[in-house]
Order: sequence, then structure tokens, then C-alpha cells
Amino acid sequence: MTISDIKPGEGVKDVHFTEDTLSVDLIDGRIVVVPLAWYPRLLYATPEQRANWQICGGGYGIHWPDIDQDLSTEGLLRGAPAPRRAVMGSIRKQLEISGGLGKRECDVLFDTSVSACFIREDVAQLLAPVVSTPTSLAFVTGNGSVVRAEQAAVLNAALDGHLLFHTFLIVPHLPVEVIIGADFLQRWKIGFDPATEEFIIDEKALEILLV
Repeated sequence: MTISDIKPGEGVKDVHFTEDTLSVDLIDGRIVVVPLAWYPRLLYATPEQRANWQICGGGYGIHWPDIDQDLSTEGLLRGAPAPRRAVMGSIRKQLEISGGLGKRECDVLFDTSVSACFIREDVAQLLAPVVSTPTSLAFVTGNGSVVRAEQAAVLNAALDGHLLFHTFLIVPHLPVEVIIGADFLQRWKIGFDPATEEFIIDEKALEILLV
């Protein structure tokens, strides 16, 4: 943004979040609303980390110190998501997840940068019996936060006509209901193309694994 591009009314007044969106109130009264999925660091941040924001850039930027995220009103007004490399390797879909107690359509994030599979605690309790893990497990999320899991559940994911089971670690808070990570994809020999959001399934390998 050049000096001539700056408009006084485009300064930051306030910031709000919903489960899926980021809203920025501008001084001129406009409200810019963008998908939270555009900014993975904010998507994976805790409510406390999201709430800790500061106005920067002479009033035209927002900085989240806990997760080292910076946005400008110019970029928000332009509808500019984070660079593609930051979101490469993830797909968000509605998927049926089932267990010994029931099944439901869940908001699922497939993310190859995550090593394990996770499910939000309130959802897990509806779907399957919960067991304690032998030890407390700690994982670092994409924004550097540490997530701890002390419980797990065995669940099925219905994917392209296949019912695939896996152990999901249970955590109290997630940006989505379920995260399916690299261990699931590697186990079932599944790839995906983030550009088309299509899964790549080796049917022959899957038949061998399911026998």
C-alpha cells in the first residue's frame, strides 16, 4: 500500500470472531468479514490468543503477538488470504464420523501438517466410548500452541464409500469438530489434491488393508 492509497476511514476500530469468520470494524463504519480458514494461525489459535490483538501499522494493521500474525486492512479489503503455501495440504469437508454410540456429520479438517487425529471432546462423547491414554500426550499445533490429550476413542470415517477406522485423540477445544492428520492418510494410503479438494485413493491397496 502506498501513501496515496491510504484512506483515513480504513483504519481499524475493532476486531470480532465467530467460529468460522474474522470481522474487522473500520473507522468509516464498514465491517470486513472474511473466512477464518484463510489464516491458519488464527484458525488454530485459542480464543485467548485471538482476543490478544493490537492495532499496528499506523492504525491500518492488526497484530496478534501470541501467534505472530499480522493483517492489514488493505489486504482484508482486497480479499487476500494467507499465501497458498501456508494452507497447502489441508482440506475442510463435511464427513460422517461414527462409533459405538452413534454417528453424525462432522466438520472435518484433513491436514497433512498434523501428525495425529483429533476430535473435540463434546463430539467424541456422543459417538464412542472414551478410554484413557497410557500417558498424557502433547502436540504442537500450526501456530506453536501445545495441545494435550489424555483420552482417545476408536472411530470410523466414511470416505468415498469406505468406512475407515482409526484412533482419535480427544481434546477439549478445536477450531473444527475433527482433525484428520497424516497418520490416518498414511495408514490407509490416501492422498489429496488441495487445488481440487479431491481425495486420491489407491483402491487396490485399500482392499489389501481391509482384508
